[in-house]
Amino acid sequence: MKTYTLAVFSLCAVATVVGCDAARDVEVTGEVSSSQTIAGPIALSFYEVEKDAEDAERVLIKTAELAALGAFSETIEVAEDVVIVVALADDNGDGLCTDGELWGEAQQEVSEDDTVDAFALELRADPCPAEE
Repeated sequence: MKTYTLAVFSLCAVATVVGCDAARDVEVTGEVSSSQTIAGPIALSFYEVEKDAEDAERVLIKTAELAALGAFSETIEVAEDVVIVVALADDNGDGLCTDGELWGEAQQEVSEDDTVDAFALELRADPCPAEE
């Protein structure tokens, strides 16, 4: 019984260490702009996705809010190769893109030194992306 308990404990410890090593802190910076006037806050959503994976699902990492158009800086924990940032002027406050709301999206690949280039997000009244 002691051998079994020790083996299970060892496997859990290894899994925890490996899981921690896979993710790294990445500082994500950028600018949100728009040619239109925006009255309220801007919701930011940070996702990660595996590079070159077919049908890879976006995984939500973090959300944040900007009081107005301008610069942002957030540190996020990333395990995959690509970071996607979505900015939304969520006029109705439902947390979802609704037709007519201004939104923008950009993605950057995480470099080997765990950095990403600055994001430039232009909010437009484009049709909302389809829900996945």
